[in-house]
Amino acid sequence: EFADYECPYCRDFASKSMKQIERDYIDSGRIGFVFKDFPIESTHPHAFGAALAALCAGEQGHLWEMNHKLLAESSALERDNLFRDAESMKLDMTKFQGCFADDKTSTRLRQLMREAGEIGIDGTPMFVLGIRKPGSNTIKGLRLIEGGYPYEVFKATLDMLIATQN
Repeated sequence: EFADYECPYCRDFASKSMKQIERDYIDSGRIGFVFKDFPIESTHPHAFGAALAALCAGEQGHLWEMNHKLLAESSALERDNLFRDAESMKLDMTKFQGCFADDKTSTRLRQLMREAGEIGIDGTPMFVLGIRKPGSNTIKGLRLIEGGYPYEVFKATLDMLIATQN
């Protein structure tokens, strides 16, 4: 998934379809799930900072916890709120603040955004569904879903892709 923490469609997907996908596919090990930040700064002024906060939480092993918090509380993405969230997760605040302020973190995020743009990602949420060969980190994209569709759309696509691998 390529997503933006300020995107209302991303939040809607996270609160509805994603919970069912986690239960039926991820938790059972049927699929893996990769989340990529794609903040759209032109319309979402706090999305880039939120993505930085997620990256920095991830460096301390709390990416998913921060991800869920940011998607659930997207009206509270200002810097002070991000730091309060990090503190509530018991992160090492010196490391978190250093990571957040480090130009290397921003540069890394911008590079990831460029790479997403190079493969055609231009909005959120956008999903690349594919297969990964055992022992490889490369995913061969087979389907693209643009938008936070209902669970049934993802279920049909995932079931079809899984069936082709058996």
